[in-house]
Amino acid sequence: MNYNFAMHKVLLYSPEKVRQLLDSNIRAEDVFEKSRESLWLMNIFTPEQLYYIEEIKQNGTGEEEENFEKSGMKYSCIWDDDYPERLKNISLPPYGIFYYGKLPPKSFGVGVVGSRNTGAYGSVTAYDIGKDMRSEERRVG
Repeated sequence: MNYNFAMHKVLLYSPEKVRQLLDSNIRAEDVFEKSRESLWLMNIFTPEQLYYIEEIKQNGTGEEEENFEKSGMKYSCIWDDDYPERLKNISLPPYGIFYYGKLPPKSFGVGVVGSRNTGAYGSVTAYDIGKDMRSEERRVG
């Protein structure tokens, strides 16, 4: 099991928890090795997240992780060397980022971020921004 992939699922909507883990130097492997009681005493996870962690310990991430690996998409966790440093240093960084291709060089800082439930305007705008950046031979993350 890829612990970082699993932890991403646990923390998907909890960027404040990501900051707590980062500040406490607690990695995904540490979380999945601890007992539920130890995790509860850390006072980081909600009861729902603790339940989800236990479920993943017992059942793994299943088809989701397999499908992800087959898709050709890549993943960089906040603990990985290739995770963008500038992104790591924002107040509430994402636990990880999914991407195709290569990550931009560390000195490069353009990204397009949006909602999962975007409307037509948001989709077209994001597409146009990405297209314009690519036509100028810039990497877009």
